[in-house]
Amino acid sequence: MIISIVHSNSHIIKRITNILDYHLHHPYTISNTLIPADLYFTDTLEDIPRIRNINKKAFIVIVTNHPLGPETVIYQPFYYIFENSLEKDIPFILCTFFHSREYYHFKYNYQDISIPINHIIYIHTHEHLTTIYTKEKNYHLYKPLKVILKEIGSKQIVQINKNTCVNTRYITKINQLDIYLNLEIFKLSYKYKNKFYEALKKKSEDF
Repeated sequence: MIISIVHSNSHIIKRITNILDYHLHHPYTISNTLIPADLYFTDTLEDIPRIRNINKKAFIVIVTNHPLGPETVIYQPFYYIFENSLEKDIPFILCTFFHSREYYHFKYNYQDISIPINHIIYIHTHEHLTTIYTKEKNYHLYKPLKVILKEIGSKQIVQINKNTCVNTRYITKINQLDIYLNLEIFKLSYKYKNKFYEALKKKSEDF
């Protein structure tokens, strides 16, 4: 998922950064070129077609000083907000976007980290070190697996054996007790078998 605040007037950059710094506890980038990120903003409307090429469902917010015309239907789905009400509209947009997604918040190397649950592929623990494998990078935490699982609090992350939890959205194949996440293969233990299949059933009911 990409969220982009797009505008064409460079004089409002400072206003936008002030608003984001005040309301947002999440990394963002100011960019003139499109980068894969949960939140960035740019000062050119020409980025919009490139955003669409990368992610058809990107959450695009266009900052404008007049209502958009019918030709902007090619940019959908998008939101637009007005320059004269940025201080009110940007916090509303952030709330709309981030509250619709689940995040895992934790401390890592003395920094506050927030990663989307959807980006977690699997979690594995070995000799007191638990590693969270995500689409972007891996995080190594000295926390028990059960503690991390409780902190995440998502039905999407399911434990399959004593040392491993997987994100059900990345399961590509199930062969008896073998769980495939693309090229990775994990063993489903009998102890967790029933809860695992209950989670898969609940997932299918949600769609």
